[in-house]
Amino acid sequence: MTIRLYLVCDHLLFRNGLTRLLRHEPDVHVVGERPLALDVVESVVASAADVVLLSVHAPNMASGPAAQRLYRDPNRTPVVLLLMGDDSDDALAALRCGARGVLDKNTDGARLVAALRQAVSGEITVTPRLATRLVADYAAMATGRKPRAGDSELSNREIDVLALLALGDTNQQIADKLCVSVHTVRAHLRSVMQKLGVKNRVQAAAYALNSGLGASAAEQPYEQEPNVHVPERRIRSVAR
Repeated sequence: MTIRLYLVCDHLLFRNGLTRLLRHEPDVHVVGERPLALDVVESVVASAADVVLLSVHAPNMASGPAAQRLYRDPNRTPVVLLLMGDDSDDALAALRCGARGVLDKNTDGARLVAALRQAVSGEITVTPRLATRLVADYAAMATGRKPRAGDSELSNREIDVLALLALGDTNQQIADKLCVSVHTVRAHLRSVMQKLGVKNRVQAAAYALNSGLGASAAEQPYEQEPNVHVPERRIRSVAR
C-alpha cells in the first residue's frame, strides 16, 4: 500500500530535505508540501493525503490555531508531529489537540517512516524518552505536584520500567526498548512491586500515574531509542 503524504514545514531547506528523504521510500508518495498556515487544511483535504507530517520549530506552534485546524480536518487525516525542540509541554498539547504521533529532532529516517505507517494504521507513536516525560507530566498534573526520582527508593532503571508499564507495554516490549532481557524486566518489576507495596502490574501502573514517578527516566536517554508504538486504546487507558 502506497502512503500519500502531505508535508507541512515552515523552513524551506528543511522541507526540501525531508521531501528528498521521503521520496526514496518506495511506499511513500509526497502529494504536496507547504508552510504551516490557517488555510493549509484546505490543501491537505484537496490532496486526499493519507497522513500529514507537520514539522514545527517555534514554541507553541504545535498546538496553535493553524495546527489545530490540521488535527481536526474534515477527512480526519492523521498528523504526525516532528518537534525540533525538547519541550514536552508542546508534545502533550499536540496530543490533546489530536496529533497521531510526536517525534523529536533525534528521530532518524527509518523511525520517521515507521511512525507515518503507524499513524495510517490508527496507532499513536512517540519516542521512549518523550513517552516517559508524558507519563511524568500527566501524573504531575493529576497529583498537583512535581514528580520525584527518589519515591520509594526506586532506581532509575526501575523508573524506566515502571513508566513503560504505565503505557501498557508487555514485558517483552519493555525489554526490547530498554535493551535488556525479559528476565531482567521481571526482576525489576518484582523489586518495584515490593518497594511500592503493591500486588500486581495494574496497581504498579496506577501508582506510577498517581504518584508522579518517571521524572528521572525522563532526564536521561535509554541505551537505544526505538519508537514506542502505543495503540489508541492504550492512550485512552492512561487518560482515565
